[in-house]
Amino acid sequence: MYAYVSDPDFEIAPFGLAKHRGRIQAQGSKLEESVAWNRDTPSTVSEGLAMVDELEVKLSETDRKLRKTEFEKARKFINNAGNVNGVDAPVSNTYQVKNTKHERVDVEVKTGKTFVPDPSPAKGKGGFVNDSTP
Repeated sequence: MYAYVSDPDFEIAPFGLAKHRGRIQAQGSKLEESVAWNRDTPSTVSEGLAMVDELEVKLSETDRKLRKTEFEKARKFINNAGNVNGVDAPVSNTYQVKNTKHERVDVEVKTGKTFVPDPSPAKGKGGFVNDSTP
């Protein structure tokens, strides 16, 4: 089994299921699109936000506009997850479009952990940032 991941820097498990799996999806009465992850290491906040962006651009302009608030709620969840060192499975958050029955954005963490804080930027040699100005 292979996992679809659009970014070649993502770690995938080509021969089976990895420890950290999930998906972000947009659903509706005539729509089902998703971006999934299947990795040996947890996805970071930046990677999660990139997955939301990737999903959003897969949709028609009408479907994007309809789910604008729900995509923002998904982004807020991902950012908040990073503030608490990520979230552990199982998680199934649904952001329903107001006044609809089926239109929504879902964030699902099937196994493992995800949306961990991004690594700190690398410091200069010796652990110090060179911030000298001429």
